[in-house]
Amino acid sequence: NLSPVSGADASGYDEDDWFHPKHTSKLTSLHKSLGGSNSGSIMQSKDGKQYYVKYGNKEQSVVENLSNQLYEAAGVPVNKSQLIKYQGNTAHLTPYQKTAKTMTLEEMANHDDITTGFVMDAWLGNWDVVGGHYGPSNISMIDGKAVRVDNGGALYMRAKQGKKNDSDFWDATDVVTEIDSMRGKGPKGHLPGENTTSVFGKLSDAQLKAGVDKLQKLSDSKIVDIVKSSGISENFKDKMIHTLKKRRNVILSQFEGGKVEKMFIEKAKNN
Repeated sequence: NLSPVSGADASGYDEDDWFHPKHTSKLTSLHKSLGGSNSGSIMQSKDGKQYYVKYGNKEQSVVENLSNQLYEAAGVPVNKSQLIKYQGNTAHLTPYQKTAKTMTLEEMANHDDITTGFVMDAWLGNWDVVGGHYGPSNISMIDGKAVRVDNGGALYMRAKQGKKNDSDFWDATDVVTEIDSMRGKGPKGHLPGENTTSVFGKLSDAQLKAGVDKLQKLSDSKIVDIVKSSGISENFKDKMIHTLKKRRNVILSQFEGGKVEKMFIEKAKNN
């Protein structure tokens, strides 16, 4: 029962800004936040379509959009997303899913969309994929799919804004410790990914192999294309491509034998 609320004068913005009255998809805020650390609101366009727009942190918006593109290319359900200009800033836009339903940790742990996407979560360093402090709110059931709807804490960003230490992402290419830590295993089982152990702690080798198969879909050229066309800073693009390739390759090489439990934990101990 939300209805648009008039905003500030938008005449000072460029016409490619979704806040400008002449924009074909002019957005009007419904002043309804869905939570999260990156400020956002449900908004309605001129044609009546509703979206969720995150506009509080440009870098987090850019990282979330890039993460979604990588998930989608691997066949992991995520919301369709894009970067837009809103009130002069880079913002992250996804369709507002009125029928979305939250899932319990048990439901997540038993849903193929979640379990087979785990290796992608680990590769992207998406510690907060399940949701933490505010409960398991980052995955929702939408039209029969378990969809990762909030991926702002992936790659080099933290879920509560701010950046991870270099050692947790940019320099973490010799071993992807999240394969263990996000399952509550190994020397870094204390990783601040709340609720991930409850969802991923009992994954079988077959489920992990299904996740590796998804990761294998992302060839060097696909990673390059996605990163190059993303909104990430030009200064970070080559570094991001290098990091993602190395993290992907180490996961694939460590899984060549089809078993992961001992290999990942032992390599993590040696690092």
